[in-house]
Amino acid sequence: MTVKINADTSDGLKFVSDTSGAIDLQSNGTTKVSLDSSGNLEVNNGNFIIDKSSSPNLLFNVNGTEKGYIRQNANDLESNSASGNVLFRTGGTERARIDSSGILLVGTSSLIDSTKNSIGQFANVNGGRPALALGNLSGSTESNVIIFKNSNGEVGTINTSGSGTAYATSSDYRLKENVSYTFDATSRLKQLKPARFNFKADADTTLDGFLAHEVSSIVPEAVIGEKDGVQMQGIDQSKLVPLLVKTCQEQQTIIEDLQTRIQALES
Repeated sequence: MTVKINADTSDGLKFVSDTSGAIDLQSNGTTKVSLDSSGNLEVNNGNFIIDKSSSPNLLFNVNGTEKGYIRQNANDLESNSASGNVLFRTGGTERARIDSSGILLVGTSSLIDSTKNSIGQFANVNGGRPALALGNLSGSTESNVIIFKNSNGEVGTINTSGSGTAYATSSDYRLKENVSYTFDATSRLKQLKPARFNFKADADTTLDGFLAHEVSSIVPEAVIGEKDGVQMQGIDQSKLVPLLVKTCQEQQTIIEDLQTRIQALES
């Protein structure tokens, strides 16, 4: 072990190991800091402790420029990248990241859809695996797996029990007004144009359904988006159920009236 003091140069104080061994700093005969020949620094047998009265920082600099830090702030542990992304890796492979705009990406290192201002995106890069799995591990107990809220409060849930899943939108009578049970459903239902088609991306699969823009003027609450807009239109076909039920009721009334007339004629 050699100690060199070069007061006349910029080298300053040097600790030089004459062999391939480590340079150790000891206290009371116990090694507290060890620098091995590979440049690995071990502090306190693997425990690196930063002790400060408030907000201790571990800074990461490159050529004198701060690139990030880990900070204990009150009861919170902060991790920050100065301008880039924060990456999470296992086995040398990236599994997730928070990009510089604050979007959480899991299973992908790039945005799945850059046109939507989402706060998180999940991707399945391996076939046969779900991109996102949500579970209720409380057995048969009914529980909300997802709750949807906006400024008006809760507006929907995805709920599971021991045997099934329910997709529910808000429907409590206390949320509604101007309730009417008298409206003509049959004439509106007759305007709908059920069709058979295939999607361009799946030419071999024929489906039954509707073209969204053809439904929008009849049951507008069932359609999302504008015809020929930037975002492709979508349809929630469950919104057609009330119209179907009311039409069945109207036709049942007609059927029962005709039955009464026929019985009267036969008698």
